Formats: sequence, structure tokens, C-alpha cells
Amino acid sequence: MIALWLLAGHMVGDFILATRWQAATKFDSALARTRHVLGYCVPFVPIFLAYAPAARALAALAALFALHWLTDCRRYRSTLGDVVGWRFLPSEQRATEGDPYGFRAEDGRGPALPPNPWEPIALFIDQGLHVLQLAVVGTLFLT
Repeated sequence: MIALWLLAGHMVGDFILATRWQAATKFDSALARTRHVLGYCVPFVPIFLAYAPAARALAALAALFALHWLTDCRRYRSTLGDVVGWRFLPSEQRATEGDPYGFRAEDGRGPALPPNPWEPIALFIDQGLHVLQLAVVGTLFLT
């Protein structure tokens, strides 16, 4: 049941309590990101207190704050599979310059990942990381 409460807290904090200003500027402004993450943590206070003593609840809140703040420092454009797969893909299987699907790195050296055809990937990577963080925080502090 705690997993459902953590997910509900996440949805309320990350979407319902976030302002448009925070969502639009959190990647470029530490102030906007801090305000967003402070608001994000609000729904977790009663959840953590219900499942842990005050000291552990405070530690869980601090960990969640730090992890969410760090995750929201950047936009994610590539999946881990993209990065790992591309690094280890044999060069003969990569697109070449003469290939209509060949992509070059911005600096002109070597092949680069093709443009991402899946528009919402940044949101899904961000949300996946946040849910993973909730699982880790919940396991470490609330069980």
C-alpha cells in the first residue's frame, strides 16, 4: 500500500502543485527548481510520518529532495539504451556519412545518435527516474 501512496504523492507534487513558471524554468534556474522540489516534497510529509518515526521521515524527505533536485537539473534526450548501445555498436553497423540515415556529431567527428523520433521521451525518462528514486527512498527509509 505504501507504494501507491508514494506514487500518489509523486503525482500530486510533480504535476498538481507545480506551477507553469517552475515547469518552464526549472532546468535553467536553481531558484525555480528549488521551489518546485519544495512543493514536490509537501505531499510526502504525511506519508513519511505515517510510515516512519520523525527522524527517519525527515531523512527520507531530505533524500527525496536531493534526488529530485538533481534529476530535474537537466532534460533527458537519450535513453540509457541509446547511449550504451551506440557506444558499443560496431562501427560497421553505424550509419555513415554517405548513408541517407547517417548522422554526424555536432563537432563533425564520428557518428552521432539519430534525432529522437519519440517526442515525449524526456518526460518519460524523468518520470522513470523519479519513480525509481521513490522505490529506493521507500525501501531504505520506510521499511
